[in-house]
Amino acid sequence: MTDQDTTSVTGPSGHLVIANTQLSPDVHRLVLAAPRVASVCLPGQFVIVRLGDGAERIPLTIAESDTDAGSIVLVIQAVGKSTRDLVALSAGDHIHDIAGPLGHPSDLVADGLVVCVAGGVGAAVVYPIARRLAELGVDVVTVLGARNEASLVYADEFAALGELITCTDDGTAGRNALRLGRRGMPAGRYRLTLVATDAGGKRSNRARRRFSLVATTARKSRSAAIDAAIRSVELAF
Repeated sequence: MTDQDTTSVTGPSGHLVIANTQLSPDVHRLVLAAPRVASVCLPGQFVIVRLGDGAERIPLTIAESDTDAGSIVLVIQAVGKSTRDLVALSAGDHIHDIAGPLGHPSDLVADGLVVCVAGGVGAAVVYPIARRLAELGVDVVTVLGARNEASLVYADEFAALGELITCTDDGTAGRNALRLGRRGMPAGRYRLTLVATDAGGKRSNRARRRFSLVATTARKSRSAAIDAAIRSVELAF
């Protein structure tokens, strides 16, 4: 599905930038008019954004959506020219086209405990999943990590869903992630299923890159599951 020429709010020049908020030194939150995408997107899906003719096509996870307002939220880290151009947009500017929603929605559960592990800008990938799980009545615990306190993203939003545990590389907020070690998860105390998701909507159990992880636990104690997720937080960095 391509969200173009849908309503007047989208406009002849493309998709309206409704707001641009800086979340951390290199991460911005863009609210965009995309009514068709907003009306059908599900947690775990993404869009492909093109700023203008000849511009690079960039896959970005849909962090939030508002059906009534006809808008979606994209969280973008400035790491190259194309993403720097996107985060430099101001309210009132336009993006040429937004294609989506794309990708398979995330697998969800309707009860029990889910430990969500997110690192850096990957918080925007995990947040819509965690929010929907909380809406379904799941006990959601989030382990949120970043290089330092200034780089933590979506902390307030995760805290509103349930318990929040923060970890930073330098120890400026929460636990010091670099001191957690790489002991892995103790065997026999519970079963832990990891699903790693990147901004392109792909999944992998080999979290070698800066993926965000969602850990669903079964046959476990709550504290053991949370401790295992904390010890694994380095996988998200």
